[in-house]
Amino acid sequence: MSSLPAPKLYLAAVLFLLVGFAACTPDAGTVLAVLGDADQNHSDGGDGNDAGEQGDDELGDGFDNDGDSAIDEGDGFNGDDAIDGGIADEDSCSPGSLREVACCGYQLSQQCDEDGHWPPVVCDGCAADAPLGPCDLPDACTVGEERIQRCDDSCIETDTCADDCRGARWQCTAECSWEQVSFCVTYMTPCDPDDTSIQPCGKCGHRLLGCDGCFTDYGVCQDQGVCNPGDSRLAPCGVDDGCEPGRYTTLTCNAACQWDGASACGGCVEGTSTTETQECVAGYACGTRVIETSCQITSVSICQGSATLPVGENISTVVRDDCVNDACTPGQTLPNVSCTTAAGECGTITRLCTDSCAWENQEPCEKRPDACVPGSTKEEVISCNSECDASATYLIQKTCNSAGCGWYVSGSIGECPSCIDPDDPGLFPGRYIKVSNSGHSLPDSASLGSAANEWACTYDSERRLLWEIKTDDGGMRDRDWTYIWYDPTSLGVKGDEQNEFYSHNCEIDDYCNTNNYKNRVNPTSLCGVSTWRIPSLTQLKSLNYCSNSETLGQTCAGDFEYPTIPPEFFPNTKVGEHWTASELDANPPFAWFVTFKYGYESGDYKRYDKSVRLVAIGLDFSP
Repeated sequence: MSSLPAPKLYLAAVLFLLVGFAACTPDAGTVLAVLGDADQNHSDGGDGNDAGEQGDDELGDGFDNDGDSAIDEGDGFNGDDAIDGGIADEDSCSPGSLREVACCGYQLSQQCDEDGHWPPVVCDGCAADAPLGPCDLPDACTVGEERIQRCDDSCIETDTCADDCRGARWQCTAECSWEQVSFCVTYMTPCDPDDTSIQPCGKCGHRLLGCDGCFTDYGVCQDQGVCNPGDSRLAPCGVDDGCEPGRYTTLTCNAACQWDGASACGGCVEGTSTTETQECVAGYACGTRVIETSCQITSVSICQGSATLPVGENISTVVRDDCVNDACTPGQTLPNVSCTTAAGECGTITRLCTDSCAWENQEPCEKRPDACVPGSTKEEVISCNSECDASATYLIQKTCNSAGCGWYVSGSIGECPSCIDPDDPGLFPGRYIKVSNSGHSLPDSASLGSAANEWACTYDSERRLLWEIKTDDGGMRDRDWTYIWYDPTSLGVKGDEQNEFYSHNCEIDDYCNTNNYKNRVNPTSLCGVSTWRIPSLTQLKSLNYCSNSETLGQTCAGDFEYPTIPPEFFPNTKVGEHWTASELDANPPFAWFVTFKYGYESGDYKRYDKSVRLVAIGLDFSP
């Protein structure tokens, strides 16, 4: 054995373990400790037999391997990896090498890619040894996938399955494992053993397909990712100096089946709290309230149940409140507040908001114009608005309500004249004609529907009135929708345009009033018509029909069927009250309605919601 040369000509080998210290951030965790075998291609530098010592390819091991008295440069890898005097790029690595990264209290395993770079670090809160679900295993199949495989000892038949080209059908279960779902049979479609192909599989992986002469030979799914594109999950999150319990982010699986795309941090930090003082009324010295907001933690299971993620939610609590009930803005007024006069009558008063942000009544309480004695009655003359007798009138009876603050219609005396021959039996063949969505007459056998040539309207040939037919599909004209009364052209009480206090029971769940409904139907040109309107009292009354032909005053009597409307020409009719366009002249807040439960008409407050059936006039759909 030869002796070592003098120390001044040689340097002892020095190995450096590079350790980076940084915190996990919302975008990606930072490498805190590199524990892998990044030096797997390093020479031992001791015997001169390494391939890298030959020729001009100097091995960067810290020794003079070629006898030129110069220390080789490098980073412990092949000489091609030498960067900036032996300091390698922190992202570079030896393809296939492994490392573990400290990430929000967990160890994250990574493998160097084929280009020699570490993948981005994404903190998912899962330990390196976190268990995988059955569908996350490398050999998991895709749920619902099917294949034909050669029969073997697991065949469910009692006879042998070892014959050539005997196979069974297998299916991937909900647990991502294969299950035989058919008996073994002989298949007569052999394949070519020389045929091979590559098939996508699993999470962005691929497998080699071959042939054993009878059946496709499926190789192992390789190079898979960790998630399915589009999936999302919660993960730890922090700011600046590390992960914070209670803060979380949402990871999204990208097209390469890797977790990335962390969103901004949500939640709050465990143990934090804030206190805020608010004015009862902004800008006025009317007291304050103190609100304390604290972060409360809920644990969410992640990583197949092997870990929990603390998720923070800010909960606010009022800890002190000096505000008066129903605080108001000084100077604000509130008119027409109900009150009782000194004589015990129904009245109204105006309220004023004082400088202390409290309401104060402005005396005196004045009697309302409609104040009355509870239970008392009176009669009023009402115009029929008849199309055939403009001067016709009849009497209605009103009763004072229990509060003594207004009248309601409690009955009628007499009735309006009919505009048709009194001997007309009512429903008779040829009177009603079915009309299609496109505006053409149809035979009586036509069916209701939304297609152009299907039934959507009914034409009254005696009165030349076209009526919409209600649907039962949840659409704009559904039978169950109701509306409050509103007419912007009314000279009396127009109704509640904004629909603030009553019906929100229609398709758009807002502004459910009669005028808006009419304006929504007209642009659709239902049955070829764009002049639909709310019917008058006389027009809507003309549809009343008593199945047993018995009446008592204005209502059907005896044993009759309802709704009281010809059922074969007006399906989907709601039993109950339907608005008309006619108002009660003597009582502006009221409008007329017709009920198809008993066949009579009456008045009601316009703010109440009822059904609506539109009409169009002056048309001719006779065949």
